[in-house]
Amino acid sequence: MSRKEKMTGLEIFRIIAALSVFLMHSLSRLGTDYGPLQALVSAGTAYMTGFFILSGFVLTVTNAEKDLQDPAEVKRFLKKRIIGLMPLYLVIAVLHIIGSYGKKRFLRELMLIPTEFLGLQSLFQSMWNMSHNGGTWFVSCMLVCYMVFPYLFTLIRSCRTRTKVFLLAVVYFFGWYAYVLNEQLELYTLYSNPFFRLLEFTAGILAGVLFPKIREMRISRVLRFPAVILAEYVLLFYALTQWVNLGYYGGVPASFTRLVMPIFILIFWSSAQMRVPSFLSGLIRHLGSITYGFYLAQFYCFTCGKMIGQHFGFADQSYETLVFSLILCFLMAEAAHQLIQRPVQAIARRHIS
Repeated sequence: MSRKEKMTGLEIFRIIAALSVFLMHSLSRLGTDYGPLQALVSAGTAYMTGFFILSGFVLTVTNAEKDLQDPAEVKRFLKKRIIGLMPLYLVIAVLHIIGSYGKKRFLRELMLIPTEFLGLQSLFQSMWNMSHNGGTWFVSCMLVCYMVFPYLFTLIRSCRTRTKVFLLAVVYFFGWYAYVLNEQLELYTLYSNPFFRLLEFTAGILAGVLFPKIREMRISRVLRFPAVILAEYVLLFYALTQWVNLGYYGGVPASFTRLVMPIFILIFWSSAQMRVPSFLSGLIRHLGSITYGFYLAQFYCFTCGKMIGQHFGFADQSYETLVFSLILCFLMAEAAHQLIQRPVQAIARRHIS
């Protein structure tokens, strides 16, 4: 199976996660009522854990044959990651500053420019409610993860299989401990903490280096079946729903990590072996490629969606307004991909090569 085919299976999760985060945001932005699915939708913050684990997993699989001890290779890796992440983010940052012109917070926005443009906002936890950090904190966390990936990948790859399994268990239980410690001592939220997200990212790296061993096992033949992968998603949805209904969530996103980390890793091990029909693979890969823009477009799509809904006489909480917002979010993400991401990445690839 080619690398693209492997990634196509994983892109399905990326799309589901992006849609789940969108629906979760609609609860606060629109006040949408999802009836019996309300608990599942409110658990959308759990998919941010999935994004970080998936990032570590994909980077490990795609760089498996590269020597990231070579400074030139490390520079090439970092350039690709930064070019894929920063241009669109910087456009959003500039739009956000322009949008604050004439408001009381405009001077504060100007003061925050160096921090925003360097992606350092998550290193200042008390800045969570300032500027647009409540939405772009993950960009800052991803930059931290990218910077340490070559070192972590090289170190973890050199370990024995037993050690890798042990480290994965340590990461899992430390994530659990971090949540308990944070709640008992009433510390600041872990949601935008770069070191907590690095923990999840590291779990993805460990899952990625263990993947070749999993693929050689007999159970691998079972994991790749579409019915098994579907069952894993059903398990995920059921577990998230019950977690919320039983009161374990309590509005604290970090509480999901101990529940979803094993399920996410299982889904990734299965999806990386999944065969996707050729007539669907291109569409899936494209939708997966615009999920980053889809997330950032949520800064604007709900506001515009409400304006359109009100024009036609629909309440903010209506499903019609939700559909307007979803269509706008998709169109904005597609425009960002075609007008910003693709041109910049094309120029960058020529430069890097």
